[in-house]
Amino acid sequence: MVISEHTYYRCPSLRKPENNILLLLTWNSIVHGRPLRVLSEWASSGGTLNLCRRLREDFKNSQELEQLVLILAALLCYGRLLPYTSDDTVQPINGCYLADLDVLLCGEYLSNQRIVIERTGFSFLRVLPTFGDKYENVTQLLASTVDKDPLLLEPFDGLTDQYSTERVRNEVPHPSAYKGVKGLRLMKQMSELSMDQSISKFSKGYWMVEILVKNFRDWMKIWKTHESVQV
Repeated sequence: MVISEHTYYRCPSLRKPENNILLLLTWNSIVHGRPLRVLSEWASSGGTLNLCRRLREDFKNSQELEQLVLILAALLCYGRLLPYTSDDTVQPINGCYLADLDVLLCGEYLSNQRIVIERTGFSFLRVLPTFGDKYENVTQLLASTVDKDPLLLEPFDGLTDQYSTERVRNEVPHPSAYKGVKGLRLMKQMSELSMDQSISKFSKGYWMVEILVKNFRDWMKIWKTHESVQV
């Protein structure tokens, strides 16, 4: 619990009763490396839905940087407590992970929510050092919580870094930072174009199959007629 306690006492703004559960979540991840069974059962019981909603809503709102990073770390640890399901995925669903984050913060469920929060954490870890040693304590907390080698960059991770930079620099709420990301609209247009092309290809393939089936049926009719004539 050294890092968690260190961060708690070096950042006076975190000394709030409502942060106790957040620090418990991050401490569990840092010290044990994997969720304690009692916490996993607690999360799986469904009794933590209000906590999840609170974390997402708090992350969506304007926060002091230290508080924002603690919320992000708690979200990451909370996701690790949940059981995996057959539909879990690690791929972007809405074109990029930043767009998926926006959907999650609006209260919708996504099957890639773990990786979305994790990639948001890695984005903050890329951005925080650019401000020098100002946020060294919370950077250590977040890095210890993530506890992984950096993931390979995705094509649109630069959009998430723009978003993270805005939230760190100006402590703005999620909607403002998200709206200000340059290139997000272009990404959505590219994603929609890709989808249209996929549908077009599927349609062409579908009609080709239809033609083949029709030709096969016609051939069968001719063959049966030929057999009848021979008899």
